[in-house]
Amino acid sequence: MADSAASFLRRDGCVPAQALIAAAAHAQGMRDGARFGAKAVHAGIDFGTVSGHVRDVIAAVAPNYSRERFAGLGVRIIEGAARFTDAETVAVGELSIKAGHFVLAAGSLPTIPPIPGLLDTPHLTSETVADLADYPRHLIVIGASAAGLELAQAFRRLGSEVTVLETATPLPGEDGECAAVVLDALEREPVRLHAGVKISNVRRAFAGVQVAFATAAGTETLEGSHLLLAAGRRPSLDGLGLDAARIGHTPEGIVVDQHLRTTNKRVCAQRRYRRAAPRPRRHLPRRDRAPPSAGSARRLR
Repeated sequence: MADSAASFLRRDGCVPAQALIAAAAHAQGMRDGARFGAKAVHAGIDFGTVSGHVRDVIAAVAPNYSRERFAGLGVRIIEGAARFTDAETVAVGELSIKAGHFVLAAGSLPTIPPIPGLLDTPHLTSETVADLADYPRHLIVIGASAAGLELAQAFRRLGSEVTVLETATPLPGEDGECAAVVLDALEREPVRLHAGVKISNVRRAFAGVQVAFATAAGTETLEGSHLLLAAGRRPSLDGLGLDAARIGHTPEGIVVDQHLRTTNKRVCAQRRYRRAAPRPRRHLPRRDRAPPSAGSARRLR
């Protein structure tokens, strides 16, 4: 089961990415040390050792996600594809389970943008990027989300040439001033960023991949050794039987209220799913409220 837990961590992508980012931070620390008089002599990046570090971190964390650990905590684990058959029943194979409450935590998958030629071109996602055995000579990143930019910075610090292509605004949804600080730091590393582009197509090239895109100045073609997709993630909802359970959902995810309840009040969903507009709260005027009792007043003091 430890192997299954390790496989889950690799697919999830979070732990491998953070291990990679930590290694990159140490590499950058060696470069920055010269400003303080701490000069590294003949310093270099051994990407094979970096990959070994990522594998070691996964192996160290995996026992926390193992079946044995959760069984020891009294959790019953049923392996298989689960689906709702009605508003209060979940089926796994031939087994049906009725419960008063359910929690949906099905995770998410990398978003694959509809770019011509992409499915026929080798590419990496957050789930596979940490499996690289050698560093990318020139990494092209599609998507300037926070996850995409932190990986772009990590590979730049580990010796790769990195170019990021974003069809809209980098770091969407983040505070503009804070985003500007991050983008300025990336430019100084340097990580090349092209924002507001339209990607025409992607194809396999002799030495890697080739991306054609349009900017305000015209059309450009970029060649790289590897392509990383960082265009966000989408909820993993396929095959869950949400309609049978009367659970409202959209292409963006499951609709929940401020208490994380779905439209089926027996079912709650994790926070990353789409949140419904909060219901307006009704407040009584202060003069209509009952005065606190003597006991409650003492507790308030």
